[in-house]
Amino acid sequence: MNLARAMLVSTLVVAAVPPSARAAEERAAGVIIAISPTGRAKLTPADRDAADLKPEDLGRLVYVGDTLNCSGANALVRVHLDKGITVPRGRCGADACCTDGVTLTFSAAGSGPAEADPGDVAGVLARYKRAGREKGAECPIYSPADGEAVLAGSFVIRWRTRPPLGMFTAVLRDGSGSELARVAGVDGASGVLEAPAMRQALERYSGSAGEEHPARLVFRFELAPETGVAFRVLSKQQEMALSRALEARNSATGLLRCLERASTYNAFGMYGPVAAEYDAALKEAPKSADLLSASMSAHARIGDLRRARELWEELQQVEGSSTR
Repeated sequence: MNLARAMLVSTLVVAAVPPSARAAEERAAGVIIAISPTGRAKLTPADRDAADLKPEDLGRLVYVGDTLNCSGANALVRVHLDKGITVPRGRCGADACCTDGVTLTFSAAGSGPAEADPGDVAGVLARYKRAGREKGAECPIYSPADGEAVLAGSFVIRWRTRPPLGMFTAVLRDGSGSELARVAGVDGASGVLEAPAMRQALERYSGSAGEEHPARLVFRFELAPETGVAFRVLSKQQEMALSRALEARNSATGLLRCLERASTYNAFGMYGPVAAEYDAALKEAPKSADLLSASMSAHARIGDLRRARELWEELQQVEGSSTR
């Protein structure tokens, strides 16, 4: 596959699932993190007819203005709410719980912005769901992705292997263009490079003075133009802040834990880990159309087109079998 065709595949992947009008215009209120297999739950979106919830709606977004009604002795739907979202009844801690005879209406406190906080679970998921805004770049490197933040100690280079790259030299530079490290004779067919010398160089760089640590990774070829990505390295202080933020969400388990970690990484600009956490969330809710859309968009954003295409195909199967 040549480069032009690879970019065409990228465009088809992100354009195949147009963002819904309500996702683009309305604020996400929360995400469904538990559904009882018994009882009945009916969701009435603000702009659609009511529909019964099914087990595969685990991981589904709800929006401000939506109404959820539950009936039956064992009915239970648990919705994790973003900050600033209110429900008149049915609160269970930070979440909303719909049980027999309960009707939940999701509202935003005050006028508020259309978008939620960058660290909110549902707001971040909704933004990633809007496939089509971010496309894979021509550069084959997707880890680190162009413009993202990375941890020096876990630095790994990954790239697309189609079209073939051949042998190259990987060169790491700081923000001023000075070389930090290099690895020669890399086989382009491998798709991954774990270089201790580069990690060590980034560790030293991240501990240097200054709050920002911009860097650039370049692939240099003998018979082709070089290609590369610009990224930034988290400082030691930022690493500690990330660790504290992740630790603060350690009490969550299962689907919610993955979604909370994704929103935390997103707040720090770490797009590769966001995609990985949405993939992990899909293991908990494999038939969630919202999660599939978000994960597909996350992978397309960093340029991992093979995985984005896989998710697109899974999404077509889920939407094709859906009756909603």
